[in-house]
Amino acid sequence: MQLVEYTIRLRESDIICPDVVAVSKRLLHAIVTDCKSGHEIDPDQDRRYSALHSGDLAPHVTTHDPERLAHDVCYVDNQSNHDFLANHTQLPFITFCKDSVVKHGKFALRELDRKLSSRIPLDPSREPTSYYPFSPTDKVAVIVPHLMRALIRCLAARKTARLKLTDAEFAHQILLAIDPGELIGHRHANALRNKIREVMSMLLETNAKLKDQVLKLETKYSAGTAQAMARTCADIAKQYETQSRITD
Repeated sequence: MQLVEYTIRLRESDIICPDVVAVSKRLLHAIVTDCKSGHEIDPDQDRRYSALHSGDLAPHVTTHDPERLAHDVCYVDNQSNHDFLANHTQLPFITFCKDSVVKHGKFALRELDRKLSSRIPLDPSREPTSYYPFSPTDKVAVIVPHLMRALIRCLAARKTARLKLTDAEFAHQILLAIDPGELIGHRHANALRNKIREVMSMLLETNAKLKDQVLKLETKYSAGTAQAMARTCADIAKQYETQSRITD
């Protein structure tokens, strides 16, 4: 999972707001999902999701070869909503039943479509083990692009106007940008904040341009400095993406 409740602008100037975007680096494929809990389908939303190009998605996710990224769009629903979706959308969807997961429709990625062709049993007693796009034990090259994109979102929201980037509190703001739904449990969140502080300190020590912009921003917040820093963050993210190993 790389993005949660994230806004993506399409080349046709429309926008989509998927609930979850998951990416396989090995397969160079993304799954863009919208969760449906009730009997509602917006035909315009269907149209916008169908209009999504992989090129619209690539700048927002971490992958070693963004030009070759492909994707599937699907809905995710529960059993009570399954029949309604089947009659009101042409997009594929995944239904969570009481004890299994089933799919409806066809996914573009053959391997994904094949794996979902049979019911996948669920153990309701087990909980997810990870709610975030990286782990504190991951390589720095994997973590940095996520931190830089989260920092760009913080800059866009002007959250940095109220605190210093070198303060411990800033790691919490970065974490909120990564996990806006605050799904990460307390123990994992603490570990992740510590890793964010560690990696941010490393970046400030090794990137003079970033450090200079941080000092300017801490001295006096300005839109121009924030925009320049956002561009630097985007460059750093791209640089580290090329170093990242190909992993699932």
